[in-house]
Amino acid sequence: MDLTWRIKELSDIKSAIRSADAHLQRALLRAIVTMAYAHWEGHVKFSAKSYMNYIAKRKFLYKSLNIQFSFNKFIPRLLALKTQGVNTEQACAMMGEWIQTPDHRFSRIADRIIDTKNNLRLQNIREICRICDVASKFFDDKESFIDKMLVDRRNAIAHGENVYLDMDNLDEFVENAIGLMRSFSDLLINACYLENYKRSYAS
Repeated sequence: MDLTWRIKELSDIKSAIRSADAHLQRALLRAIVTMAYAHWEGHVKFSAKSYMNYIAKRKFLYKSLNIQFSFNKFIPRLLALKTQGVNTEQACAMMGEWIQTPDHRFSRIADRIIDTKNNLRLQNIREICRICDVASKFFDDKESFIDKMLVDRRNAIAHGENVYLDMDNLDEFVENAIGLMRSFSDLLINACYLENYKRSYAS
């Protein structure tokens, strides 16, 4: 359902571009870049959180899930140590918690574990795929489109630069953006169907 309304909105803007006069068309060709990026980031964030919550609601023991889910519990705290530092007592407490994790239940996702960094480049989608424990290799040959066509152009427009999409590239641009979203959804749907998140799954 999340993907349906996003596709509809992009299709509506594309139709508006085709029927607009030249002056409005140029403005809409800028707007569709920012909208496509917004849907890309929004759908990835929504889908990843939904996937993790789907698993969390089943309250599996960590030892029955792939090790990545144990990692996820501690990643935000470990990253925070880069700026906050840690003393021996805190380090021991964290290690003690890690040792006991296998016998605890995964019932909630860690705060801020799904982080698009407001710039969902290839490197960041790889990180989110890693957090969700799904393969990111599909996106490897999409780097130019993700980083340059979506992220860099969106950033340029957001900073007031005179950047817009060429009319000849409109259909391909929208199809590629929707394709990225579909591919990410498919990865998570397949992982749910096959129960790839369970420890018995062999990748």
